[in-house]
Amino acid sequence: MRTAAVIATLALAGTANAQFIREVTTGGFDVTFEDAIERHLHIDATVVSEIGGMGFQTLSADIIQVFQPVGFADLLSGTATFTGANAGDTITLSLDGVLDGQAGQFSFSMSGLWDSTDAQGIYAGLSGSGDFSGSGFFTDVDTGVIDAIFQGEIIPAPGSAVAMALCGVVATRRRR
Repeated sequence: MRTAAVIATLALAGTANAQFIREVTTGGFDVTFEDAIERHLHIDATVVSEIGGMGFQTLSADIIQVFQPVGFADLLSGTATFTGANAGDTITLSLDGVLDGQAGQFSFSMSGLWDSTDAQGIYAGLSGSGDFSGSGFFTDVDTGVIDAIFQGEIIPAPGSAVAMALCGVVATRRRR
């Protein structure tokens, strides 16, 4: 009985630790709106490599690029959602950063910070933050390809499903 409680306690302690993740994505983007002030991009990408074992499969992002004077990087903000094997398994990130590409050029780079804002399904109870970087190029006026890397730490909440399941194991063992 004590062994089960000790194992569960150690497992719970392990869930409170931050898990390093690194998600490498590749995909395409579409310009959904553009005027003299800003450009809106929608990105659909596939996770092609990961460290941390989160099981993310795809990334969908909506980004707003706010144009700045020539010589300055444009501001970037938006949201990105990673989806796991099931459509209901998602974690949504808030993005803030810069997008650097000169007028008339077809290529650009971007970088910034992310914070998790929502987690559903098997990712419920997770939170985290980190940085992102990427590069892309326009294949025509309104579409292009993009590669991005998201890295940082994911932390399970103490009341997450993983922690609650482990508490259930302890309670079951104590009743016997």
